[in-house]
Amino acid sequence: MTHRKDQRLINSARRKSGQKNTIPKDQPFVWFTRSMLESVAFKALSGNAHKTLSRLLIEHMAHAGTENGNLICTYNNFADYGVRRQSIATAVRQLEYMGFIRVEKGWAYSGEHLPSKYRITWLPSADGTPATNEWKSITSVHVEAFHQRAKNNNRLAREQMEKRKEEAKQDLPSNVVQMMNVREVGNVST
Repeated sequence: MTHRKDQRLINSARRKSGQKNTIPKDQPFVWFTRSMLESVAFKALSGNAHKTLSRLLIEHMAHAGTENGNLICTYNNFADYGVRRQSIATAVRQLEYMGFIRVEKGWAYSGEHLPSKYRITWLPSADGTPATNEWKSITSVHVEAFHQRAKNNNRLAREQMEKRKEEAKQDLPSNVVQMMNVREVGNVST
């Protein structure tokens, strides 16, 4: 019932203003549905994932919506848009896990490289394949699993870094190791 009331208010406001909510003229655009914006998957995206998705949408619009599935966006493109370089891979993994994009991984070898290609899942593909809307299958259980895996990966990375630090300290003279320990603690003792 509330939805009908909201719609009546919107229609009333449109009549009063004389304006219609129409597709922008001479401007590329991408649509979002309310159900997508309110989905568990969309609400779980990090700020960097939102920026990464926005940059992919800009790329999609730059090709008039005809290259979905063949969208190429480099790390420099993402970084220029404001995504920290160290966060790009995580943001892409999150978007893929949450079902908003699919990635055909590129490769780099001996100075040659083939960039990754991206597909936005709620839009039809360049080859005519309809939208897959994979984000719809994501539940709070999936979101929790993603965050738990990320937390475990971060913990593992910290442990590996500490191990490498300790191994590096073993190769240094004792006076240098003492100086490093003093800096880590934050105070100097004599």
